[in-house]
Amino acid sequence: MSDRSRIPSLPDDIVNSILIKLPVTSLLRFKCICKSWRFSISNPNFIKLHLHESSANISRQKLFFVSFRNIFRSNAKFQFHEALLGVDSKVLLVNPPFPEFCHSLFSDFEVHSCNGLVLMKTEINMILWNPAIRKYKLLPKPDDKLLPWYDDALFDFAYYLVADDYKVVCVKLRKYQRDMIAGVFSINNHSWKRIDNIPIPRGFQLFYQDLVSLNGTINIMAASNIGNYKQDSEYLVISLYLANEKFAITPVPGKHKYKLKLRAFANRICISWMVGGKISIWALKEDGKTGLTWNNIMNIPTLGSLIGKPTWGDFIFLKANGNILYKMVDNDGYYLIEYNVRKDEATEYCLDELPMKGIRGVSLLHVESLVSSAILWD
Repeated sequence: MSDRSRIPSLPDDIVNSILIKLPVTSLLRFKCICKSWRFSISNPNFIKLHLHESSANISRQKLFFVSFRNIFRSNAKFQFHEALLGVDSKVLLVNPPFPEFCHSLFSDFEVHSCNGLVLMKTEINMILWNPAIRKYKLLPKPDDKLLPWYDDALFDFAYYLVADDYKVVCVKLRKYQRDMIAGVFSINNHSWKRIDNIPIPRGFQLFYQDLVSLNGTINIMAASNIGNYKQDSEYLVISLYLANEKFAITPVPGKHKYKLKLRAFANRICISWMVGGKISIWALKEDGKTGLTWNNIMNIPTLGSLIGKPTWGDFIFLKANGNILYKMVDNDGYYLIEYNVRKDEATEYCLDELPMKGIRGVSLLHVESLVSSAILWD
């Protein structure tokens, strides 16, 4: 064959370096081009590298919306939308591959995202779903004899790197005993196990806000004087390590009159509270001498002070350039506000296409991925 008739080609490492920067939708199409591309895109190492690339790229980050509108007296129909974290972002309707189901308005539901997988928990069932590759799996509820308190437990979803396993964790405080019980579901093993006698210091109760997962840990906050807003409260964070299923308790510095918020922010476990009209953010840090400690990483303006009026919202993302992204909801719509720390300026843009009237729901940060792991999809 002459040089003119030979089909030009690139080395595999260069092809992979190009493919790894593409969105999931493109990669799914390109799997059909040739066997070598299909093999590369399906390779577990490629999937992990692509996930790392997407997680570090703000242009790949999304807000994932799960909302519902009341259609009967006690049931609601779910809708799913997504939008990129950008000024020109468009809200897109996401059609799930699983059968439509309803949810009781008188019961809480939870939604969590980890590495491109979405976990939805209702009073009826749990669904694990990868919206990018349109695959899902119904997960079994824990057996009543093993974990008899499914409906009012707190849930989260995390990745355990060493075992390459995703785990669902639910925790519950036993009312008349000073300890917690946890249930852990392994996606790889497709089974639940129970962890008993997780101690809570005397005088503390679980603070019922979302659990927070990051880097192989599940974290929950406990507080003293819950319900008594006239007194300052002490707080602590209880961390479950998925590697050994051991717990660590880290007290929060000082006493606080108002609620503290536990969150994952800037790739760290953080708490935040109001100090002098600003939001003070503290991050949990490993200390070789004393274990886990708290460090004040930044103080940022409240959303109300940025836009000049009282509003409901929260900060959600720290960009690579140091700018901070807030989300805001009012009667007119759902907004993203980017705060330029260096210039002390805020830019506001509205996600016009997101339906708001008569809608309830939640939003969470999400990144597309090819992750399937050892999941046997339905």
